[in-house]
Amino acid sequence: MDCGKGSSVCLVGDNLDYVLFKLAIEAASRGRRVWFISVKPLEKVPPEIEPPCKQILQLITFIYLSDFARLMRHLNGIHKWKHLPSVVVVKGFDAYCDQSGCGLSSRGAAFLMATLLDCLRFLGKKQACSSVLVISCSKSALSQAAPADSVKVLVDMYLDFFFPPVEDSAGLLERIKALDLLN
Repeated sequence: MDCGKGSSVCLVGDNLDYVLFKLAIEAASRGRRVWFISVKPLEKVPPEIEPPCKQILQLITFIYLSDFARLMRHLNGIHKWKHLPSVVVVKGFDAYCDQSGCGLSSRGAAFLMATLLDCLRFLGKKQACSSVLVISCSKSALSQAAPADSVKVLVDMYLDFFFPPVEDSAGLLERIKALDLLN
């Protein structure tokens, strides 16, 4: 893998807190710094997850950015951060791309993905290791996106791995772990 590139993963579903938080914990338990970015704070640790120890939690930075502009400012200031992550999780990617209040904007999604991938490349080069981006998108946002081809173009252009909605969170987590992105 090209260290400057990294890997990008998109998960689609309406209840992915377990999978996203578990991935963050898994990465941190391997000594990787994680940014967990979300529009709203996580209200609690998903019930299926045993709260991690202090040392692991110290490697996870929870960042709550309420809109597209704040997220873009944060990402564009990544070079100013002292402790850079090697894993970036964006919960609710579609919420950030809904600039007009009318659903997933393909222009906003493309702009945000390009910025996220620029950050991923910067992180990989700065740390001389592979970096990982995991984004989640709601099922309803993808089903409302018009035209559907625009979503396919985003997936084909920007993402290394795409996981459509599934009911089995544990199975999804195992499929992602099998990609061996966190080593």
